[in-house]
Order: sequence, then structure tokens, then C-alpha cells
Amino acid sequence: MHLRLRDGVSTADDYNILSARFQVHANYDFQQAVRLFPTRQSVAEHHVSKLVALDVPVVTFECAHNKAQAKTTSSDEAGGLEQWLSLAVGANIMLQSNLWVQKGLVNGTVGTVLHIIFHNQGPPAMPAVVICQFPSYTGPSFLPGTAGAFPVTPITRTWTSGNSTFSRTGIPLSLSWALTIHKCQGLTLDRAVVDIGDHDTSVGLSFVALSRARSLQHLLLTPFPFDRISRLGDLPSMIQRKRQENRLRQQ
Repeated sequence: MHLRLRDGVSTADDYNILSARFQVHANYDFQQAVRLFPTRQSVAEHHVSKLVALDVPVVTFECAHNKAQAKTTSSDEAGGLEQWLSLAVGANIMLQSNLWVQKGLVNGTVGTVLHIIFHNQGPPAMPAVVICQFPSYTGPSFLPGTAGAFPVTPITRTWTSGNSTFSRTGIPLSLSWALTIHKCQGLTLDRAVVDIGDHDTSVGLSFVALSRARSLQHLLLTPFPFDRISRLGDLPSMIQRKRQENRLRQQ
């Protein structure tokens, strides 16, 4: 089924299997599951709703940049550092850097914010340290009596464009209640609630989204009609990909 989805040739039987995972009612087992969305706006809206639900103060701050032009750079080019970041005690977060690989603190590690500590000035200044709890962290705890506590401090990413060198300094964290489908490529999630949207904005988007968990039983899906996946094979990007694959096979 997944291979047919990848190639844009999904059948009615495939759709019937997927539709059995449609999220019709609230499901307790998926209350803490990551949400996958096709757009950054949907991810941002979900994060706002989750921050509000925490009912605690939220701090929002901007990363530091060496040049004004660096502010417009995407997080992908800036090594995962967003221009702005909102955090709160209790927020679900994901590491955006390999801090201590040997002890389990790698890019993509998830955890929870315990404390946000500033120097003399509070927000909108950047925190001096964000103490997080990472269940997969196996090193010594930063807080006695609290397993998995580790201090995350600002890091600097640099990149070049033309003859200029740019930098962004920030806390290598992102909120992790939700991810774009693009961002979740390569991840294997314990559970996920997936919204594939109205159309594939890039070839393979639906396949990536629906293959992030080990089995369909670990996915819930926002309902979509059959033609949402049955028409994937007609997309120009899919046709072009297949032509390229055929050329490579014939070489």
C-alpha cells in the first residue's frame, strides 16, 4: 500500500484501509501524539493553542543576528534556528542540534521545558539557559532528584551567501507538539495524528506523512476523500519523477 501511495497508484482498497484510521472521535491513546500538518501556518496555530492551554507565562524572543539580512533566512539554512521562538514551562520541545551524541542528546530528541532562566533582563531578551528534561538522556542530571535534566544554552550557526557571511545565535530548540510533514522526514514517531491537506505541495508528501509510524495502528488521520490520493499519479511532479526513474533504469 505504501509503495502504491509513493508511486501515485493507490487503489480503492488502499483508501478503505486508510479510512479506518480516520479521526472521527477523540482518542485518549493519541492525546500526546505529535500532529503532522502540510503547512507551517497550521503548525504555528496548533502550537499557539497548546501554549495557551498550559495556562502559564509564555516567553517569546528573537535570535541574535550579525546582519539585518540574516533575519530573513529560513531555519533550514540557519541550522534549525528559528528567527523567533516561544517557550513556556511544560512545553514539549525538540532539540535542533547534536549537543551530546554519546548521551542521547541528538538533533530530533524530544523533551519538556522545566525552567527558563534569563540574565538581568527578561524577554524579549534571549534566555541564558533553558533547562529541559529529556527522557532519552543518559548522562548526569543537571538538577538533583530530576532525571534527564539538561541545560540548553544559545549556539551560533553561520552560513554564506555570495561574498557575505551571516550568523544567527539562538536556543537550539523548537516546539514539538506539531511538525510540518517536510520537517518530519526521516523521523519514526511512536504515534502521530496526520493531516495531509488538500494536495501534495511537493512530490511524495502524502507518502512521507503516512509512513512516519511503525504501523497504521500508530496513526490517526484527518479525513480526506479518495481522490486526494487517487489523483497523485496525475501530478506533473509525479510524472516527471517517474520519467527520470525510467531513464535511470535504462542507463
